[in-house]
Amino acid sequence: MSTILDTVTTLLWHSNAPTTLTGYGCQTALFAPRIRDLGYDVTLNCPMSMTMSPISWNGMVMFGAAGDPLGNDLMPARGPRYDIIFTLCDLFGLFTASTQMPPHKWIHWMPVDCEPMGERDIATLRQTGGVPVCMSRFGFEQIRREGFEPLYVPHGVDTDLFKPQTPEQDAELREAFGINPDTYVIGMACVNKPDSRKGIDQQMQAFSIFHKRHPNSVLLFHTSRKGGWELDKIALNLGIHNAVIYTDQYALVSQMMPAASIAGFYSILDLYSGCSEGEGFGLPILESQACGTPVVTTRYSAMTELCSSGWTVGGQRHWVGGHESWWMTPDVEDIAERYEEAFRQRENPEYGTRAREFALGYDADLITTEYWKPAMAKCEARLNVNR
Repeated sequence: MSTILDTVTTLLWHSNAPTTLTGYGCQTALFAPRIRDLGYDVTLNCPMSMTMSPISWNGMVMFGAAGDPLGNDLMPARGPRYDIIFTLCDLFGLFTASTQMPPHKWIHWMPVDCEPMGERDIATLRQTGGVPVCMSRFGFEQIRREGFEPLYVPHGVDTDLFKPQTPEQDAELREAFGINPDTYVIGMACVNKPDSRKGIDQQMQAFSIFHKRHPNSVLLFHTSRKGGWELDKIALNLGIHNAVIYTDQYALVSQMMPAASIAGFYSILDLYSGCSEGEGFGLPILESQACGTPVVTTRYSAMTELCSSGWTVGGQRHWVGGHESWWMTPDVEDIAERYEEAFRQRENPEYGTRAREFALGYDADLITTEYWKPAMAKCEARLNVNR
């Protein structure tokens, strides 16, 4: 193992398991090995994803949950064994633990999806005394306004894997989904949770408007059809039930869908729709552009800085209890109009080229060299990590 450090610092990486299909899981899979290769002895703590006995992944030990699915019950005992605790999760999930734990040296690679920053995030950050590392420029500004001194390291993508496919590959995958070559495909990828944050119902309403104008169109979901929202019921109510398609539900639920299949999903889309109410980053917006697919997003939070090739929509702010702050509900008519504009530009190759070029700036190796390497040195200096 090549290192840039004189001695090895032990680091407990607290996040989703690298074997899961969540955004945090994907980032753990990308960056935990890269942080290790900068000279750290990395152990993975993944209570949000697994409850089994410790296993090995890519040469690193991976722990699961005991009682608390967020791992708060194990952190006081496990944390002191490591020089640094590195969290990649919603910070408010550590709120109860932060009042119980002895002091640790924390690095928080953290999302901020509302404006201003949520109260519980602020409280947890103050109590842990950790170094906040923001995954978006938006989050950087929100944290800085609360009096903290954040660093900035964005999420990344494997651009060798997430890339445009050949026309033959796209045609084969469309055929597997039963989609005709000339059908216009709008796609969404998100976790189907009971809250409103992903704006699923607004985007389905917008698609219903678009579909009436363009019957040869489909909405392709990479999510669970049942979960927080009964998507089939919404589609039936809107009259688009024959135009909504899902990726393999068993492979999705069982976490057996390879990343190459997800890249293929993005590649066959004509447009990716990511109009959430708030995003700490919005990884599918980046991944779809890496595959040469333009996007439409809400003009709010981190989404604005990620929309390089595509369109943004406005909306109305609404109050979010728990965060005690604001998200933005995207405007349905505005989304439908942006779908229409994207449809008019469907033959314009500049959108695909610009999307790919933008995403190359977030390549995981580039993020490691240009952002993580200096950021980890700054974190160690601020935390007074002994070597």
